[in-house]
Amino acid sequence: MEKHAYIAPRYLLYPQIMVGISGIVLLAAALLYGLEVRPGYALAAGMIVFAATVAMVVVRVRPQGRHSAWIALIPIADIVGFGVQRGSFFEPIPLAGLVMAIPLAWLAFAFPLPFTVAGVAAVSTWPLVVYSTLGIFPAAANEVVGILLYSGLGAVFAAAIVPIGRQFRREKAVSDTRASTLAAILTATENGILVVGGDGRLEVFNDAARDQLVRAGVDLSTATPARRPWHVYGADRTTRVDTASLRVGTDGVGNSRTVWVGPPGDQIAVRYVSALIDPEDPSVGTIFSASDVTELLESIEMRDTFLEVMSHELRTPLTVVMARTDQAIDEQDPIVLRERVKQIDESLTVLRDSIERLLLAHREKVSSIRDATDITLAIDEALQRVAPRAEEALVEVRVQVTRGMIAQVNARGLALIVYELLKNAIAFTRAGGFVEVRAYAGEGGPVIEVVDSGVGMSPDERRRAFERFYRAPYAKQNAIPGAGLGLSLVAAVAARSLISVELSGNSAGGTTVTLELPAH
Repeated sequence: MEKHAYIAPRYLLYPQIMVGISGIVLLAAALLYGLEVRPGYALAAGMIVFAATVAMVVVRVRPQGRHSAWIALIPIADIVGFGVQRGSFFEPIPLAGLVMAIPLAWLAFAFPLPFTVAGVAAVSTWPLVVYSTLGIFPAAANEVVGILLYSGLGAVFAAAIVPIGRQFRREKAVSDTRASTLAAILTATENGILVVGGDGRLEVFNDAARDQLVRAGVDLSTATPARRPWHVYGADRTTRVDTASLRVGTDGVGNSRTVWVGPPGDQIAVRYVSALIDPEDPSVGTIFSASDVTELLESIEMRDTFLEVMSHELRTPLTVVMARTDQAIDEQDPIVLRERVKQIDESLTVLRDSIERLLLAHREKVSSIRDATDITLAIDEALQRVAPRAEEALVEVRVQVTRGMIAQVNARGLALIVYELLKNAIAFTRAGGFVEVRAYAGEGGPVIEVVDSGVGMSPDERRRAFERFYRAPYAKQNAIPGAGLGLSLVAAVAARSLISVELSGNSAGGTTVTLELPAH
């Protein structure tokens, strides 16, 4: 049995309806000729064809999959029904045998050879059934020749259709296999695959492409999305890209381009390649393959930022050390010399801190020994360290701490976390603003919050905040010192101390960092 033994039921329901109509036409023709009809035979024929039609409707509604051989019984039942109907007439009707062409063609085209042979046999016996119901048998030579000719022509008709149906089923099997393979590829690939028709209709897209389209603001509820400004931007992430320019030109040359998809602040980088499905006929449509290269571009950006920041962070104190050393060599005044040495010491301290933080950011093992820790002591230590920074930046530091709370954390690690959060909050808060530290008892243990009235963070910035060497656009534009290591240190130390860290916005327009500490 061939894998695809019959044509899809949605196509076969219509021929079956035509078979039923043909039976009605044949009965009407008999009545029009004034022929006497046997009611019992006519009723039986009608019930057979009607039952076959109902069976075909069931198949249409509930496809049978691989177990489909029995469907061949439907056209065979039609042939039997027509034979019974013809037997209900007392006299032959000219060309009445043509009604057999529909179910016979159905068998020859849609089913394997054994079913076609059964159909031809049923058609061949039909004249004999008609003669037997009339109570006569062919005696004249022309009557015998007519029966043989009728049977022979039915066989030839079926034989002409069989190879066409067989070839069609083979091609359908290949097509179905290719469709299944394509569906598996679309599901398995991480790239977004999108096919756009020549009229702009979205013909095919996988889940990855769906996510990208939704992020771009494309309305998928309609087959042809409105041509409105979508969230597709150029390299600067702010200049919209005309989506018409993403299509392939009439010369058939495909495009390859990287764009940023999504509203500003929540974007991904997409590298897409497009090509015409049929270079000789652009109206067929275009296929797009889009891959998410956000991590790649961000890692390149991170590398460039790291080199730029570290060259500045290391070179600046070294330059000061070298300059003050040259001045100190020739300095005779002890007071001035002492000041020069102090400046050298401060620059070396800055250089040491930068190197230590860089090494700590790359160190796999961060102290994770946890013990009962009074969190107020860690907060006090951090507040003491950032006090000069806050005073210089004209930022008010507020404290709302419930004292005496104990957490199972590493004391030094917690102090480092709070210090880095406070230092970061002060750096991104304008003069006259505030930074507030809160500590209170939560459901699962102590909670520390660092709240600021600073510039705030976009969803995209919050997503990347804990990456090593990541610096927000505001920090770059306003030349805020830093190497992009502070929050990555916070994340590393917090993870080893089982501290949960969450970033969110607040009513002051700034950022709130929430630390949930494990209870003692």
